[in-house]
Amino acid sequence: MLLIDDLQVERDILPLFNFTHQEQSEAALRRLFDERPPTKAAVAERQAVVQAFLNNWAVLGNFSYSVLYFRGAQSFMQEVQSGRYLLAAGAKARWQFFFSEAKRHHVQSQVVQLILFLEKLHTSYLARLDLTSFPPAFRAELTAANDFLGLFDLGAQAAAVRENAFTVSHILQTTNAVQKLTAEETTAFWSFLFRFEAYWSVAKGVMQHQLCFARFDDQQLVVENLYHPLVPQAVRNTFRLQPGENVLLLTGPNMAGKSTFLKAISLCVYLAHLGLGVPATACTLPYFDTIAVSINLNDNLRSGYSHFMTELLHLKTVVEQSAHKGQQRYFAVFDELFRGTNQDDALDITQTTVGGLTRFPRSVFFLSTHLLQLEEQLPPLGAAVGAYHIDCSIVDGRPVFSYRLRRGWSQLKIGRLLFDEVGLDRLLKS
Repeated sequence: MLLIDDLQVERDILPLFNFTHQEQSEAALRRLFDERPPTKAAVAERQAVVQAFLNNWAVLGNFSYSVLYFRGAQSFMQEVQSGRYLLAAGAKARWQFFFSEAKRHHVQSQVVQLILFLEKLHTSYLARLDLTSFPPAFRAELTAANDFLGLFDLGAQAAAVRENAFTVSHILQTTNAVQKLTAEETTAFWSFLFRFEAYWSVAKGVMQHQLCFARFDDQQLVVENLYHPLVPQAVRNTFRLQPGENVLLLTGPNMAGKSTFLKAISLCVYLAHLGLGVPATACTLPYFDTIAVSINLNDNLRSGYSHFMTELLHLKTVVEQSAHKGQQRYFAVFDELFRGTNQDDALDITQTTVGGLTRFPRSVFFLSTHLLQLEEQLPPLGAAVGAYHIDCSIVDGRPVFSYRLRRGWSQLKIGRLLFDEVGLDRLLKS
């Protein structure tokens, strides 16, 4: 189960990694963000692929191509294989071209685009890669792509184009090579190329945003210098789960940065399980079977549920899954849980929720709250419940936000200060 819509990955995060040149490669990039690898080994393999791209950055750093040539190459291959160009061999083919000069120029233009596109792809990039740095499955795909390109006499053909010596014979040679390919072979090549560019785009994002790769360890959850990549000059925080903790209560006044921290650590966990870079300098965490994030949960108007009922149903789903599959690990975040009901009810059911979630020690639950009475009224739950807060202080009667994560509870209230600061007290009493 994945409930990560509140992270707005496609809208906010994917653009940080999107350096693709055209929409088909962008679609392949989107699939890397949508399709979580099914096992820890598959996550590690995806990490290894991205790392191999980084290891080959001297070759791939300036990866680019003409989109015009790409479109011409793809279109020509499709037209040949669809049967539109059934060019005969030898003199009959030459007669076809001489009979229609317009046809010859059109076909020649497409063939030239195909040759120049494939030749640059092969000689500038694929043929220069250190294949041994890639994991076996991706290495096999690279080898197959190079073998595919080897079916064309790209060096001689490209030289003829550049020397303005590209003749009907060259056109026929290339066209016949394309005609011999099966639809499965060309589909496999283009599919590989789009995924290749998607991985290159991810690697560039990892490098540009100075991300790191997560390490999986069932005994630790440590994230060093965590930040949210959309926050300018973000304050970085280090979080270390203490032994025995599995329910983390996060307090702090409005605007202190609780939601931002929860988004940052949720995003870190999710990207780690995609096998992509995470916004931190180091990250070690358990492999979670389920990731569920509720931040800024809205009313479900279509279903007729209020905000409070939506919260309850979301929590119920997480608890049922945790209870049903007790050997699996769950990572869940609840931002301002039960804020949709009155304070007395919220306090009562939050205590029940916190106590109940401690029954799933293999999982990790983050709950932010404004219920400051919990510090005194929450029954002793041992080491399972950890209290954290986002630090804020009052200086000269005004709140000063540090955005720093600290252990312990925050009892700071700044609602009245902010109310007065924006002038509402004066307006309402005047």
